[in-house]
Amino acid sequence: MSKVVVITGASTGLGLAAAVLLAKHSHVVYATMRNLDKRGAIEKAAEEAGVSGSGHLHVTQLDVNDEHSVTAALGSPLLFLWILVIVFSS
Repeated sequence: MSKVVVITGASTGLGLAAAVLLAKHSHVVYATMRNLDKRGAIEKAAEEAGVSGSGHLHVTQLDVNDEHSVTAALGSPLLFLWILVIVFSS
């Protein structure tokens, strides 16, 4: 059964690796980062892992310190929580 996963800090390191790995295992991953200019690394890793264009990996801008950014990325957090199973913050 696939899960919905939100990962912050997915532009590099552990966040990037976890996002790609979980997407490869058919989970729906929202890989977030403060600066979308850094999305190249995750796009390259997703393509190399064969998950680019699979619909399992969604890259979006999110700054967890900015309420407006959270709402824009996830919609109303209260409406979104019913499907949210895992939050991974790196």
